[in-house]
Amino acid sequence: MIKKIRAFEVLAMAIAGAVLLTGCGKSDNDYSRYVTLADISSLQVELNVEPVSDEQREEAIDGYLADEIDYEYGDGPIEQGNYVEMTLTATEDGTVLYDFSEDGYELTVGSKDFGEEFDAELIGKKVGDPFALTVTYDSTYSDGTLAGKTVDYEGKVTNVAKVIKPEITDTFVKEKFGASSAKEWLTTIEDELISQNQSDARETMRDDLVMQLVEKSTISGYPKALYNEQKKLIENEFAQYASMFGCTVDEIYDMFGMDEEAFREECLNATYRAMVLTLVQQREQITLSEDELRQAYEDFAKQNEYDSVDELLADYGEEELKNYIINERTIDFLEEHANISDANSLVR
Repeated sequence: MIKKIRAFEVLAMAIAGAVLLTGCGKSDNDYSRYVTLADISSLQVELNVEPVSDEQREEAIDGYLADEIDYEYGDGPIEQGNYVEMTLTATEDGTVLYDFSEDGYELTVGSKDFGEEFDAELIGKKVGDPFALTVTYDSTYSDGTLAGKTVDYEGKVTNVAKVIKPEITDTFVKEKFGASSAKEWLTTIEDELISQNQSDARETMRDDLVMQLVEKSTISGYPKALYNEQKKLIENEFAQYASMFGCTVDEIYDMFGMDEEAFREECLNATYRAMVLTLVQQREQITLSEDELRQAYEDFAKQNEYDSVDELLADYGEEELKNYIINERTIDFLEEHANISDANSLVR
């Protein structure tokens, strides 16, 4: 189930990002005049697999139990773990960052949607109670719209409910999920989370490999046409995110903390990545035969729970998938020839 929840988001992001790693064939791809590749054997990265956290476990279990949860509505007072509906506005020096005054906002107290201070302010409030607080966020805060800002919140509680979760018993999990016991079911979830963390760690390590190759290579310039290609691809990527999350492109830029300077830096980094990976592909003659490509499509469709390759291609397009797969093969090569160390061992 975890895989199903994440599959579309992860696949869409992976393919959108992968397209940024190569040009589309429109610009001159003789990048050797601009780039002297670093020695790949000099690349040193760590594989850092995080242990499964209590928050991950709770989130995963709640995902499974979503259709089984009941809500007991009342007037409050609000307690940790309660479901709360509210009106809410978030401003910085009078500039509106978020406005949920009309449609309202809902959260579970303790979810840290706006941080621990915000959740703590709700504790003890009742339906109809107004609230106001100011929160200063660190520059590394996960929400780019709030990161590094001092935000004024105002709102009013409109609904409060206790969240009634079913007891996880052998009988319950057998009936709902086909598991032989609660212990087996929880172990399966744990194994999925471990696998997820391992996969996330490897993807981070592979991203670090490409970034380090860019940083260690000597880059004296870039073709303007390639930069414009990458710029267009990034704009399209953010437009896809906006469509996926049902918001405006400007809101997506804010979410990622993407001002004009940061956007140009992102375009430059994408251009540099495109050049160094293309040079690795050319130097090492990394190609795919038609049979290899077809097999890769089939493997990818199966991994991401598509019924057929045609269905996969209809969603993402053959050129995008081909770019994605050839870049993955190129990063495979980097992974095989770089120095990779285990930062820690996974403790269950």
